[in-house]
Amino acid sequence: MESVLKTDRLTKHYKSNMLRRNIEALEDVSFEVMRGEVFGYVGHNGAGKTTTIKILTGLIKATSGSASLLGHGLDDIKARRHIGYLPENSYYYDYLTAGEIMHFYGKLNGMESAAIRKKTDELFEMLNLTHAKNRPLREFSKGMLQRVGVAQAILHDPELVIMDEPMSGLDPIGRIQIKEIIRMLRKQGRTIFFASHILSDVEQLCDRVALLARGRLVKIGSIEEMTLQANQGYEFNFSGWNEEFLKKLEPHANRGAKIEKHGETLVVSTPEESDKEEILKLATCSDGVKLNSMMQKRLSLEDIFMNEYRVNHEDTDRRNKHA
Repeated sequence: MESVLKTDRLTKHYKSNMLRRNIEALEDVSFEVMRGEVFGYVGHNGAGKTTTIKILTGLIKATSGSASLLGHGLDDIKARRHIGYLPENSYYYDYLTAGEIMHFYGKLNGMESAAIRKKTDELFEMLNLTHAKNRPLREFSKGMLQRVGVAQAILHDPELVIMDEPMSGLDPIGRIQIKEIIRMLRKQGRTIFFASHILSDVEQLCDRVALLARGRLVKIGSIEEMTLQANQGYEFNFSGWNEEFLKKLEPHANRGAKIEKHGETLVVSTPEESDKEEILKLATCSDGVKLNSMMQKRLSLEDIFMNEYRVNHEDTDRRNKHA
């Protein structure tokens, strides 16, 4: 597959005159985003997500390392013509109407007026903004402004769309609409790179995810790959159980298995992969016991992120003590 966004050991340090030391906003961050995928860039507040995006969009310079967009270096204006960008905190000329701000951005992207009007109408209909097209932006709520920001980012049909916290400030309906936009863009073959700390949205939308903690890339891969690596054992649901079957399960309980009675149903949760075959064998050898379901348990993306964050946090503290 073709890479449309690539970073190589991207690093950004800030000087702090007050503290008289370097602040490491990013440290040796390397990843690739492939054409047509939705790529989630996940991290806590201050992890370095917005710093990365500002470097990619040319708003700030990296201290070291390199990056490319659509095969071009960051200083090459050719790539910029095919990129849409939604910043975390958008600022607009609030005396303009929603329609006028779209016309302004369309012209900046070299679009004809008729094309701008047609695409604006389509996007405003999709984002439930048609009723507000002729209202000045100063009257818009934060959520409505965020939807205008999404509309301007994709107005010119960019190949690559970079979004910084696209769900920020949106109500549940607005979040659903943005998700549908992202899915639509993916179906069209466009590439989406978006930063977020809302992990449930990332799990629903992304093909691959990069986890960032304290400026360092700690994990990268598909949701499936990450959760498979974090297998948490199995959960069994039995009916027709009896006291004899419970007694047979005691060795597993002693090794950490959890056994819960819910009326006529018995739920057995085991943290060990090796227990699976033994428990299945016990069930088949016990008269009247019926296995209703068996489910492999996995950590959520949020659990995985918090585990990685804690490990990285401890490592960083140790490095700072020995610095």
